[in-house]
Amino acid sequence: MQQDAWNEISALGVTRDEMRRLLFLPLVYVAAASRRRDLALLDRLIESGAQAAHIDPEGAALAHGWIRETPTPAQFDCGLQLLRSQCETGEGSLSIHDLIESVLWACSAAQLDRERIGRRYTSVSNSARHAIGELESALGVEVGDLWSDVMEELGEQLPRSKNMVLPNVETLPESRHSQER
Repeated sequence: MQQDAWNEISALGVTRDEMRRLLFLPLVYVAAASRRRDLALLDRLIESGAQAAHIDPEGAALAHGWIRETPTPAQFDCGLQLLRSQCETGEGSLSIHDLIESVLWACSAAQLDRERIGRRYTSVSNSARHAIGELESALGVEVGDLWSDVMEELGEQLPRSKNMVLPNVETLPESRHSQER
């Protein structure tokens, strides 16, 4: 990678020895594109991700800062390019598994873009969808295939709803009227 690109990455607070910190960049990219940013939920997503991916507390603190002060387009470009190449080559501490996990966090950030209206939620904004599409290109990952693979891998381990309670038809108001006749 050229020196200019490393200057962009180092401005993010990432050194060659701390590449795992770049795993938060896709999440931040989508959050930056979102129409609304729930900082508290994004902070919890970062903390959860840091714990799961064994990212040091300083790395999580950087990501919290990136959410509040968005990296430049050049920093995003260089960071995403470096993240992809490091994960694909398996050099250092990054792997394809890490890249996939990072993309899933970004998809979770896109879901936080939805707003609750009454009992329903709005759809993810076009800007967040567009950001996911740009990530797919930049990172070489197709989100639809990724989710399909995750669902297939989980298979029978998927949690099932416990809300399957059949109604007692004798206690429904309509059944009282029909019994009285």
